[in-house]
Amino acid sequence: MIVIYGSTYGSTEKYAQSISHRLKCTAIDSRDVETKSLDGYQTIILGACILEAQIIEAALYQHWIESYPDKNWILFTVGLSNPELTDFNRLLRSNFKAEILDKVQFFHFRGSISHKRLSFMDTMSQSAISQHSSVDFVNLKSEDHELLKRYGTTLDTQDEVTITPLIDFVKRIQSTNESGGKDG
Repeated sequence: MIVIYGSTYGSTEKYAQSISHRLKCTAIDSRDVETKSLDGYQTIILGACILEAQIIEAALYQHWIESYPDKNWILFTVGLSNPELTDFNRLLRSNFKAEILDKVQFFHFRGSISHKRLSFMDTMSQSAISQHSSVDFVNLKSEDHELLKRYGTTLDTQDEVTITPLIDFVKRIQSTNESGGKDG
């Protein structure tokens, strides 16, 4: 088993490291992975950030899944929207072919945003809302804006507890593989 991630601002990498720690496996940046190196793994966990209503690394991950359709594929996304309140189906359909969606188990987590990116994200979010296309939006209240401006800090919505369903899912796969075969 391996965790592979593409991280733009660090949240996806943090989740990937937490997942790999809990599952006692390696986490590696997607830029350091060659397709052939996936041969030795039965379960592959992919992490990707959501930016501007796009799943970063989607094309690369789709290629890998098409190359190895019989592997156990798990993909987690990291964005600013609340997964409990967001329907990710349209985003997934716009980033992956239908046959890929059937081969992958998806999980969605919340990331963080830095004050330095706030004005850019506000602009992008407002534009996307007017186009009804983004799920990567967090509605900051005026006091949130003031705190970020005053302290120049990060609004961090990451929560390691949210990875538990992914961990439990992988452990179920592992126990099935142990009774019928071995996972790399």
